[in-house]
Amino acid sequence: MSRFNDKSFVLPISDESVLDEHILSELVDMVGSASMSKMLQVFLTELRDRLEILNNMVFSTESLNPTEHSNINFNGIALQAHTLKSCAGSFGASVLFEAVKQLEKVAIEQNVGLVSAQLAKVNELGLMTINQLTQRFMNK
Repeated sequence: MSRFNDKSFVLPISDESVLDEHILSELVDMVGSASMSKMLQVFLTELRDRLEILNNMVFSTESLNPTEHSNINFNGIALQAHTLKSCAGSFGASVLFEAVKQLEKVAIEQNVGLVSAQLAKVNELGLMTINQLTQRFMNK
């Protein structure tokens, strides 16, 4: 089981939110709290799944020589990042949105060194996003 599907894995949350409160408030106003919780459950599942896919795509190639990146699926990484970026932006995960946007950019540029480093940031912010959304909407 991956750490993204393991609900017992908790990253300490900093005092600074990774969420855009304005977007979240607008969503709650538009759809209501009950629907928002259901929509967020889908988003959180999608977030965990996309992180898992990205990690498998990037870190399964770690053993490659950094100059030999012909086996890395940069297009696939960019596509997964693009999809995750859209979801994150829609649900007010603004800090994650920016990090995934950078991941997409370095994948398009086929910068093998920066892809791994940026994915590490995305992983951390993804876990923070999961924790903050869960605490705010799912533990009521």
